[in-house]
Amino acid sequence: ANKFRKSKSFNFYLNARTCLKNILLTISENKGKILIPDYLCGDGSIDPIEKANWQYDTYKIEKNYKVNYSQFRSLIDKELKAILVINYFGIYDNLSLISYLKLKNPKINIIYDTVQNPWFFLDINNNKFNYNLSKDIDYAFTSFNKSFPVPDGAIVYNKNKKMLKPKLALKSYDEKWIKTANKKFHFLNK
Repeated sequence: ANKFRKSKSFNFYLNARTCLKNILLTISENKGKILIPDYLCGDGSIDPIEKANWQYDTYKIEKNYKVNYSQFRSLIDKELKAILVINYFGIYDNLSLISYLKLKNPKINIIYDTVQNPWFFLDINNNKFNYNLSKDIDYAFTSFNKSFPVPDGAIVYNKNKKMLKPKLALKSYDEKWIKTANKKFHFLNK
């Protein structure tokens, strides 16, 4: 766990919303455009995009969780800075889409949302964290509270080892909770 905690490729946050917002701000603090799937957790994804002052457009996801490639290709333009790809419950991981995107558009940042599949970060066969994520993924994030018995917590992987700006959105919590969360945050980021 020590190696994982001290790795500059991984950062801990309060929740997935904070992860996505800080990923976008790391890519560009001066607005940007992101392509997102039309099937997603609306508030959980749209809110951080808007708070980062980014624009978004949506691409179609079919019933089998695969991307409609012909519609998708028509949405890629020069203004696009990032594409959000979702790992839907581990059913269809979209890694072939990610490889295709990087091959055709190497400068576009690929953000991989694994909130419904946090095991993506684990090498289950060896009982350890997965340090060898796809070379085509620029950022990946997941939330712990959807799958584990914890009240909060999220993690971001970033290929370029840039430190994302840690800003906790704690306004709705009481002082005792904020104090505890800050201790936890500082401990995890030593």
